[in-house]
Amino acid sequence: MLSSLCAVLIPAGFASTLAVIFCAASGQVLYKPKTNMPGKLLANAQTFVVGTTTAYMFYNYDSIVQYQPLHLELASMLYFSLLSELIFYWTHRMLHVNNFMYRHVHRKHHLETTPSPIDAYILSIPETVLVVFSFTFPTCVGAVYVTQRALAFIQTLHLLVAILNHGVICKHHMLHHKYLRGNYSNVYPL
Repeated sequence: MLSSLCAVLIPAGFASTLAVIFCAASGQVLYKPKTNMPGKLLANAQTFVVGTTTAYMFYNYDSIVQYQPLHLELASMLYFSLLSELIFYWTHRMLHVNNFMYRHVHRKHHLETTPSPIDAYILSIPETVLVVFSFTFPTCVGAVYVTQRALAFIQTLHLLVAILNHGVICKHHMLHHKYLRGNYSNVYPL
């Protein structure tokens, strides 16, 4: 149980720490001055608690294997990354196409039209559950079998890129926030 909990908590904390280090080292801003910093920190804390709890409940830990030969582990990592990204793409697209879902679930994330990394995980509770579900679905249904190490690596990578896509590394995602359409992916720029 403890290792399962760590598998959920470590990627979120590690990705956030790496994002802070990257922003500091590259001279990028983590947050814009004169914004509601306490409110943003509280929103991120809410997403962290709801997200890690949801992930802990959704993951099918029977699909997490102890060992795989390196070539199978790398293949399962790529498959897991692509499959979870595909599910995230369609989930995110649905949140924009369906007006009810946008207004009541996703709008909170788009309050900043030019976001900074701290805005990446300002999500409503239902959106947090949907986003986490999109990344846990491949293991929920047993569509992919990964090692705990592979799962932690892919989760950390996806979380880190999602944070940095908000104002630091991906201009396409900034256009998504400005125009509210296109670029519904997280990691792969579709």
